Amino acid sequence: MKNVDELISKTRELVEKGLTTEEIANRLNVQLDTAAWLKMHAKKGTLAKAPPEPVDVYADWSQIGLSFIRVEYAGLMLADLAMENIEKGVFQEPDIVAGVDVDGGPIALIVARELGKPLALLRQQYIMEGDKRFETVIEESSFSEIKSKKVMLVDDVLTTGARIKLISEFAKERSAEIVGAVILIDKKGVENVAGIPVKSLIKILPLMRT
Repeated sequence: MKNVDELISKTRELVEKGLTTEEIANRLNVQLDTAAWLKMHAKKGTLAKAPPEPVDVYADWSQIGLSFIRVEYAGLMLADLAMENIEKGVFQEPDIVAGVDVDGGPIALIVARELGKPLALLRQQYIMEGDKRFETVIEESSFSEIKSKKVMLVDDVLTTGARIKLISEFAKERSAEIVGAVILIDKKGVENVAGIPVKSLIKILPLMRT
């Protein structure tokens, strides 16, 4: 698990780069309220006299990523989940499988192989135009294009859903359609993001008193 001081230090770096609270939440795989809390401490540089730390968990799956065998098994489970939901009609049959960012790419490779589909790789990127900073999506040119295709996304962690929304908008600009997303770990506990059906292997949710 990440040390709180380490997360605050990383948040400070991201704040200095101009990232928004939502962008920081996505980058660190934490909830929005946690990102706001981290930003406050990053600016203060101290934990003294601060509001209590929000309830959150850091999704660390590095022990899977350290072994290609474990990555393959994770990909096989996601492929099985995808095929199950295609058979049920929850997902439309995709033309292409797209890995999201660096972490989603290796798992997506296995999913694409099992489904017998081409592989695309999409990366979230921030660009500067003058004094304005924009968030966009980059298609890696070494992989298949999503233009005019039905696309199934593969990602490691769903934190806020913002990345799926951004990619959905990017896909529409290219006459493509996101037909579903399979996720290794879901911290939001959703079945749908921006009209896109989402299925996850693991949900990490807080227990609530009733």
